[in-house]
Amino acid sequence: MIQSGADATRFQSQKLKNLTSLFFLDVMETRPRSCRQRVTFSEAQKNAMDHHIATHLCERLHVGDLAKLLNLSHDYFSRIFRNTYGKSPRAWLLKQRLLYASILLKESTSTITQIANKLGYPDIYLFSRQFHRFFGVCPKKWRQSL
Repeated sequence: MIQSGADATRFQSQKLKNLTSLFFLDVMETRPRSCRQRVTFSEAQKNAMDHHIATHLCERLHVGDLAKLLNLSHDYFSRIFRNTYGKSPRAWLLKQRLLYASILLKESTSTITQIANKLGYPDIYLFSRQFHRFFGVCPKKWRQSL
């Protein structure tokens, strides 16, 4: 059967669309996200970041600075961080800072204001609110209970 010029063009166009769709389905994984391999930090990246955080915990750390440390974009770093640690970088850093604060409250004679300042909090009120939200008691009661 001989096809007209318009039919042949439509057929070629549809064939090209189908091939393009197949190509992109092959290139772009169509598996659900739960089946995809989750990218995490390598041991070297974790060690470099853990060392940097441990030595700079008393400073105001920014996610962008940690991303630069590992030569990653901010968004990609945040995604890999969440895959590795199960929390956002900001939430994890806050947890580490508050855990360190609890140790300082237990082992030092510094005032609560001094500890808040040492950990980079601009005021004691923010420190107290975050501490209370995390531990369920204010820093003063935490110290008294020990």
